[in-house]
Amino acid sequence: MTRQEVRLCSTMSRVMHDESFFLEKFSAIYPYSHCIWRVPEASAQAAHGRLAGPLLDLGCGDGTYAEIFFNRTGRPVDPQTGQPAALYGIDPQQREIDRAARRGLYTKLFCGTSSTIPLPDASVRSVFSNSVVEHIPDKDGTIREVARILMPGGTYLFSAPSHLFAKNFRIRAFLNRMFSHGAGEKWVDFINRKFRHFWLQSPEQWQADLARHGLQLISWRYTLTVEHAAAWERGLPLSFLQHVLAKRFGTLPFSSISRMGLRRHADGIAEPSDLAEGGNLVLLVRKSV
Repeated sequence: MTRQEVRLCSTMSRVMHDESFFLEKFSAIYPYSHCIWRVPEASAQAAHGRLAGPLLDLGCGDGTYAEIFFNRTGRPVDPQTGQPAALYGIDPQQREIDRAARRGLYTKLFCGTSSTIPLPDASVRSVFSNSVVEHIPDKDGTIREVARILMPGGTYLFSAPSHLFAKNFRIRAFLNRMFSHGAGEKWVDFINRKFRHFWLQSPEQWQADLARHGLQLISWRYTLTVEHAAAWERGLPLSFLQHVLAKRFGTLPFSSISRMGLRRHADGIAEPSDLAEGGNLVLLVRKSV
């Protein structure tokens, strides 16, 4: 076996372990479709390893994702000292900030928008976000602020649905076959409104947006295969029911049923890093030195 083949086997083994870890953690707390999306996405982000700090978690929510993610990769560290670094979080909803504060994960939390981040210029080495930027109307203002607070050479690791998000939706195809092309598109429009998707962009579109603010797209990869996109869409009714009941009773119902469904995808859930297309993107960006 060549060195390249050994490295490939080692990488695939690590990715599969990441997938198994995130599948186990997420399936206990997230609805079915949420897990189908999050597991390969989190694994693709985790492949970049431990991030340098200080770090800003942009759109931190209640801190659930960050707590699980950094439990896997390790808390951000200061590369100069090797010690744990400051971890900041920002979210526009105060109730989410209050929940995040109870986790004891963050050094400091801010309730505010990504267009006016209350941190000094060049104050963080990393910015991290997970399926956040597509929900922000002021995309340009957000990128400008990320560029401002990043130190020269700092990185921004983020994920967002791609321009191919709905390409392989089965319900869309069924509606177009049974009724008209417009019927399927109305279904997609409903999904995008429900999930507040303002931006569904290609890597090239993100590259152009980022470059305007001195940020360079270093690498990107697709996640959410054709099969996973179809499973995500099929699982929406169950996921909606899980979401409603979890909000009402404080615990995720039918988790064993959804976990069984997720494990049916276990053999294929470790998505390759060279997908030709996918419904989601994980992108690594660097600020010019």
